[in-house]
Amino acid sequence: MRTVATETRIDVPISLILIDAMHLFKNVSEDFRHFEKSIIPKGMLAFHDYREEFPGVVKFVNSLMHVRNAPYRKIHQAHSLIVLERVS
Repeated sequence: MRTVATETRIDVPISLILIDAMHLFKNVSEDFRHFEKSIIPKGMLAFHDYREEFPGVVKFVNSLMHVRNAPYRKIHQAHSLIVLERVS
């Protein structure tokens, strides 16, 4: 049976999550917001397709890092995979 990420229930703390959603800002945002409350401090988030061909992914990831008192910071990027760490 196939489900979408936002229909998945998580009842445990998340220390690492891969977001590989549809490439629209709305989809990436919905998937992230669904799991965000379970991500622990120092937890890591990996986003696939962080590259200019997918502006929705880039815009969303940048919105997490480039705000005042940003709760996430970039740890590493390899090709189109970017990893952020929750700092607060």
